[in-house]
Amino acid sequence: MFNTYFPTAIHTEYGLKEYFANRDIEFGMAGEYYAFDSSVQAPLVKRHAAILSTEVSMKWEYTQPLRGVYSYDYADAMIARCQEFGIDAHGHCVMWHMQYPAWMEEAMANADMDGRYAILAEHVERVMRHYAPTCKSIDVVNEHQPAVAANAGVFVRYIGADAGRFAMQEARKYAGDCKLYYNSFFRTDADADYAISLLDVADGIGVQIHIGTWTDRVTFFDRIRRMLQACKDAGRTVRFSEVSVQKGDDATMLDVAMVWADIVRLAIAWGGTVVNVTQWGVKGTSWNGGYLLFDYQGLPNECYSLVVKELTGR
Repeated sequence: MFNTYFPTAIHTEYGLKEYFANRDIEFGMAGEYYAFDSSVQAPLVKRHAAILSTEVSMKWEYTQPLRGVYSYDYADAMIARCQEFGIDAHGHCVMWHMQYPAWMEEAMANADMDGRYAILAEHVERVMRHYAPTCKSIDVVNEHQPAVAANAGVFVRYIGADAGRFAMQEARKYAGDCKLYYNSFFRTDADADYAISLLDVADGIGVQIHIGTWTDRVTFFDRIRRMLQACKDAGRTVRFSEVSVQKGDDATMLDVAMVWADIVRLAIAWGGTVVNVTQWGVKGTSWNGGYLLFDYQGLPNECYSLVVKELTGR
């Protein structure tokens, strides 16, 4: 346990990985191998990240771009750099309704149901056999719940809702010590119900928290608490897997920072169940314009300061 006194005036004396570790939570970032080649990103990752998540390199269009042709070099390069610097790796993601290769549509359309399951099973096996030994955890299934069913690509259209459970069950065969997560956003109670239904085959739930200063956090956090309680009761864990906060037109950076503080306060309150907080990116803003904890120059911003205050209690 990291019990050093944390001075309030010098928030950069320690890395975020130490601040979070003092609360038994690992702090993560999302990136790829080239983050280690950036003069701005590399020092941030090395100093602050206890775990680094792939952003795109483990998605189906990268790992099996042509049918039967598997490619692992992109994510392997990131994992190798993580190992070099003692940073754990998190894989994102094996099955998603987006970013799958062009050949999938025709292959699924032309196959019978057994053949469709076989396509999914083969991919899960190959990817898990390759990455489970080097990843601490993996998002096996991403965003397969009712809120996206109408837009859920080939898996819902050609297999159905059971595709998510099937992929989780297949991944379990090859997981070893690698922890398996169902990862998603949770806009409705039905979304949360679906995630909870997978706790018998998953090690936990990855909760995306891409929210704005205008978000009804009472309702959203209550939904998260219900999943937290379900995971706690089942002996499972939760990752706050994709965190960024958007700023409304009438909001300030202090408003953004207060949302970040609320998120971290929730994680602390559920210590032991929440095992990870990952900002979705390294610096600046995430894919949706949501703010991270460092500005584009790599300097700690207002969000960083309030987060450290929550973690240290000072």
